Amino acid sequence: MIGASHDAKVAAAVENPTYFRKSRREVLEFSSVSSSPSTMRSSTYSIHIENKCHKTIWVGILYKPTDDEQNWIATGWWKLHHREIKHIANTKNRIVYLTAYSTDGTATWGDSISWEIEGQKKMFFKREISASHQGSKYTVPFTCST
Repeated sequence: MIGASHDAKVAAAVENPTYFRKSRREVLEFSSVSSSPSTMRSSTYSIHIENKCHKTIWVGILYKPTDDEQNWIATGWWKLHHREIKHIANTKNRIVYLTAYSTDGTATWGDSISWEIEGQKKMFFKREISASHQGSKYTVPFTCST
């Protein structure tokens, strides 16, 4: 159940659209609220990562929160154990880049571009998200063969 405080924020946003520009989390929270869920979809992609490798891995992402932003954001690191799933970003852009490595150093993911993340140069692989995932969860699985 959504609390009264959330309802007040939504009401304030309807009257003053700039109200929710305080933080990305609030913007995305507001964008998921719709007056008719059956006919309206959020314009964001909810990026999740899943560790299907039997090793513990660390994952980073390179993305643009919105289509019109010029700057890419590189952020990480999320630690995932085997079979763990985590939400890491929301974006309006259909293209994201990801990188990962296992804690034992025997597995890495990334082959498209090199980018600095948290002071380290890493290789990233590209994911282009289908428009059919707009407004819903998009999960990127990480698998390993060893």
